[in-house]
Amino acid sequence: MRTIGMHMTRRRQGYSTQTRSGAPESHQIRSYAELQKQLHNDLLVQHPEWIDSDGSCPTCDEYDRRLAQIISMFEAAHQHA
Repeated sequence: MRTIGMHMTRRRQGYSTQTRSGAPESHQIRSYAELQKQLHNDLLVQHPEWIDSDGSCPTCDEYDRRLAQIISMFEAAHQHA
């Protein structure tokens, strides 16, 4: 069964993914790498029109790049604190 149409909401313990059927799928995000992977996968599910015929997703890659920049800024600020 394929899930179509998901959105994520931030909660204290992690992220809850909500399907259009209303059934929540909760999971704990434990690292930035997991967060990046989850966001990438969610973008692919939410925006299949962004996927090229060869399976690549340049728009998703740009989101991944921007998120990596933001994460590195937070990590650098945390190390200097």
